[in-house]
Amino acid sequence: MTRFNYLAPRLERCGLAVAPDAVRAVRAPALAVLCAAAFAVVLHAIELERLDAARRAGGPVRRALVALQPSLDATRALERDVARLRARAAARAALRRSGDDAANEIARTANLLPDDAWLASVRVEPAQLALDGRARSVDAVAQALGTLTASRPGGSARLVSARSEADAVTYAIAVERAP
Repeated sequence: MTRFNYLAPRLERCGLAVAPDAVRAVRAPALAVLCAAAFAVVLHAIELERLDAARRAGGPVRRALVALQPSLDATRALERDVARLRARAAARAALRRSGDDAANEIARTANLLPDDAWLASVRVEPAQLALDGRARSVDAVAQALGTLTASRPGGSARLVSARSEADAVTYAIAVERAP
C-alpha cells in the first residue's frame, strides 16, 4: 500500500517545509485533540437537550405553582391570623391570671389585719396596694402596720396618714407589692 502525503507539498508551496517524520509525530496527539473536541461537542449537545427537556417538563409545574399561589397566600394569611389569635388568647389568660393574683393578694392582705381594723377601700397600683380604713384605736393601726410589714420579706408597709376622730381612727397605709 502506498501512502501519499498531500499536506507536505502544500506546506512547501506556502513556504513551510515540514518533514514527514514531524507530521507522523504530531498525528496521534492531533487526533486525540480532535476526538476530545468532538466528545465535548457531543456532550454539550446532550446537555442542551437535557436542559430543554427540563424546561419543557418544568412548564406544567410552573403552571401548577401559579394556580396554587392564591391558596398559598390564603394559607399564610390564616397562619398569621392563628398566630394573632393565639397571642390574644395568651394575653387574655395573663390578664385573667393577673386579676386572680391581685384578688388573692388583696384577700391575703386583708386577712392580716387585726379584728379591730377595717378596710374602707383598696387600690391596686403597679408597685403598691393602697389601703384606706378605720380602726378602733391607734394601737390597732400600729398592730396592722407591724403585721403587714412582717408579712412582706424584703418589702415594706408604711403609714401614709392617720387621723383620730371621736369614735375611731381613720388610716391610710401603702403596702409594697410582691414582685
